[in-house]
Amino acid sequence: DEHRPSFRLRNEYTYDNFNKIKSRKVYDDNLDGKGWQLNEEFLYSYEKDKDGNYYNRIIKSTDLRPGSDAPTAWKGRAFYDNKNRLVKSIAGSLTIEYSYNQHGDIVLETVDGGTEESRGQSTYKYAYDSKGNWIKKETYRTSRHKDHLLEQIATRKIVY
Repeated sequence: DEHRPSFRLRNEYTYDNFNKIKSRKVYDDNLDGKGWQLNEEFLYSYEKDKDGNYYNRIIKSTDLRPGSDAPTAWKGRAFYDNKNRLVKSIAGSLTIEYSYNQHGDIVLETVDGGTEESRGQSTYKYAYDSKGNWIKKETYRTSRHKDHLLEQIATRKIVY
C-alpha cells in the first residue's frame, strides 16, 4: 500500500513557565519490532537581542543514532508572535517560517536556504475532536522533486 508508512516519528517537548521549549526528544519506530528508539535530544536556552526580541539557542544537540557525530551546539534564532508562537527560525543559511490556523496549529511551514532537499513547503491539514484538539494531522510536502505529496499521517488519542 503506497500510503502505509515505513516508520513513525514522535517528538516529546518540555516547556518552561513562559511556554518556551526547554528540551526536545526525537523517537522513531522503524516498524521493525524494536519499538520506539530515542534518536536525538536537544536542550534550548532563550536570549534577547539588542532590539528586545527573544530567540532560542540550542545549547546541546545529541544524535544517538549509530555512526552519528558527537554532541554539538549551535546558535539559531527563533522569533515569536504576540501569542508566543514560533513564526520564524534562522540557523546559518536556513530560514523556516510558520503560519497558523485559528486553533493555533501550524498549517504552513516554508523552508528556504539550506540544502536543496530541505527547501520547500509543508502544508498541514487537521481533524479535531469535540474539545478542539487535533486527533489527525496530514502532512503534504512540496519541493523541487515533490508536488503536494502526502508525506505523513499522524494520529493521536487524548484522554480527558
